[in-house]
Amino acid sequence: MIAPIILIIYFTYQKYLSEIRATAAQAEQAERERAEAEKARAEAERERAEQAERHVEELNRHIAEQERIGVQLQESKDHFRHAAFHDALTNLPNRALLAENLKFVMERAKQAEDYQFAVLFLDLDRFRT
Repeated sequence: MIAPIILIIYFTYQKYLSEIRATAAQAEQAERERAEAEKARAEAERERAEQAERHVEELNRHIAEQERIGVQLQESKDHFRHAAFHDALTNLPNRALLAENLKFVMERAKQAEDYQFAVLFLDLDRFRT
């Protein structure tokens, strides 16, 4: 009579151990999957960060290039403005600059009643010879 009870206890204990082993195996598998998922997420995050850093560097290069082009454009504009309003031989202001300045002061005089200006005209014969 004791033998069947012992067998029942033995088989129950064996079933209990197998369930514990199965549960432990499931827990280990779940932990491995979680670790792999975390690793994949970290790798994706690192790749996104690297991509963002490359994009920022590219934008900084583009901005620097645009600033350089802007400076060159302003220098070119200043050079052409100087060439248009100054004599190439003497580098003195020419008639076009005089006309431009006269337009400006005449408009200013129209807008402000108390604004006054004068023009001094000198005609030098044979100035270049």
